[in-house]
Amino acid sequence: MKLSFDQRFAPFNQYLEHTLNQPSYFESVEAMMKDLLGKEISHAGILEEGTSSPFVALAHLVNNPHLITREGMQADVKIETGDDELDTRVDIAVDMLCRSAHETIHMAPIDTVPVAAVKIIGRALQTLDLTPAHRPFGKLLIDLMDRSQHLEPVQQKEMQTMIASAFGAYRKNYGIDAQTEQQMSHYVHGEIAVKLVTELGFSPGNVRNITRQQRDALRSVEPTFG
Repeated sequence: MKLSFDQRFAPFNQYLEHTLNQPSYFESVEAMMKDLLGKEISHAGILEEGTSSPFVALAHLVNNPHLITREGMQADVKIETGDDELDTRVDIAVDMLCRSAHETIHMAPIDTVPVAAVKIIGRALQTLDLTPAHRPFGKLLIDLMDRSQHLEPVQQKEMQTMIASAFGAYRKNYGIDAQTEQQMSHYVHGEIAVKLVTELGFSPGNVRNITRQQRDALRSVEPTFG
């Protein structure tokens, strides 16, 4: 039985889409946090009730990248602070937000994961300065691709298209090598293992759980960046 996206979460998906596509401008992190805490937008009001969703904050940062620059943090801190300390503050803030976003999606049932959240991850990978905190998003996207096979066909296609776009940004920025592809694909089987090659650009030789016949057929369409 295929799962349909839980319609209780549809308003949350729409809210994330709106937040990403209709940017709000904030002069400081303090102003952004005040806005978030005032609204307390949670995962459709069902998960993390009373806690602002990390994806709303991440969408705001995508649209306000100046907030996490050294200059932006200096404006927030309002005290004499060395450049090294400001850089550390930026790294810690981004790390905490990315970890929170990762855990929110990792723990959520696949039928409650908004496609807009995956779009926000992809946009963050495209536009924000990458830190070690972004690295786990690659494995998260693979896990989502694997779990998406349990969705009904239309929603599965929509989710997988967004995953492919986000993973393309991840691949471009992190320069994935053969060992990383092998590690990421280790537990993926069946149709999704094939889609790692056809949708996400993995080299057929790095995906262990496809048959020899499939591997031979896929080699002829192996992407140059695989």
